[in-house]
Amino acid sequence: MQQCRSSSRILGYILITGVALYTLPELRSQPPQRQLTGLKETISNHKVQFEKTAAVKPRAFVLPDKQMVYFVPGRARLDILKDIDWIGNLEVGGTVDGHKCVLIAFGVYGGPFAAGRLLWAVFFDDKFVKWVDPIEFAFADESIKFGDFRPLKDAMAAKPFDVVGLKLKVESLKQEQGLQNHRGQGNLGLTVVFAALTWLGPSKAEHKSDRENTELRNRFNASKLELGMSSKEVQHVLKAKPLQLGEYDGGDWQLFGSDIDLSNVNEYYRYANILVLFTDGKLIGIYSGSYAHGGEYGIRWLRESVIFDGEKRKPKFADLPVPK
Repeated sequence: MQQCRSSSRILGYILITGVALYTLPELRSQPPQRQLTGLKETISNHKVQFEKTAAVKPRAFVLPDKQMVYFVPGRARLDILKDIDWIGNLEVGGTVDGHKCVLIAFGVYGGPFAAGRLLWAVFFDDKFVKWVDPIEFAFADESIKFGDFRPLKDAMAAKPFDVVGLKLKVESLKQEQGLQNHRGQGNLGLTVVFAALTWLGPSKAEHKSDRENTELRNRFNASKLELGMSSKEVQHVLKAKPLQLGEYDGGDWQLFGSDIDLSNVNEYYRYANILVLFTDGKLIGIYSGSYAHGGEYGIRWLRESVIFDGEKRKPKFADLPVPK
């Protein structure tokens, strides 16, 4: 059955090649070698766009435009999360000068795959405060000290991101794109390429990975944790025992999640593990999202350098204690 499916995909791409080559006018006018090169680029671009569109899964992190209205300064974090069905990637949770602070990542107005952005929602004392651009102070290739909640302080100090301006920009780009699409409706080649890719769709293995990823995302959702919880309460919420645990200068730490690597799931939608810190038996810190990637690969990255996007990256933490 799998061989039949693979053969169908191969025949499908041959169909794309044969039809598109003779229906894309900009390719017909080129020399043979340039025809093949241009066709490869066209198919690749449309396949990437198709995969990005198909990758959007429920309860991932891309916030539907209509749900932006729930993020009103002063509104309770739990009320907002319930309204949006618990989507988003919690990045860091802890305290700033004795006050609870949580950062949750969302793709807004289409997210990084469209004209939108990846932004962090800042919650202070369990209430929404503002949107900030994490690129201004986060994601640098440097290790942070275990138990360091500097990202929280940086986010509180960062200027609010202009989401209204972003919305207007995205709407303008959509209108412009709509005009371009209208002018290009007669391009049969592009229509055939996209239709064929849609027909081929994800493979059986990709469907399986998507299902596993959705289950893991929903299960290990750090946004459902509350600072101040006990270890038993954390395990009850996550319905799991820790993968690793140990001690640090301030108390105990535990790592929840899975060692299942789902490398064929786009990194923005891939589940994350959860690293939690306890002092005197109470939850005082949470790292997840881009600070605790899912899978065996992500577990190694907590303490070791890894190759990510073709580049060697430093460990996430400079001094994460070894597990018991």
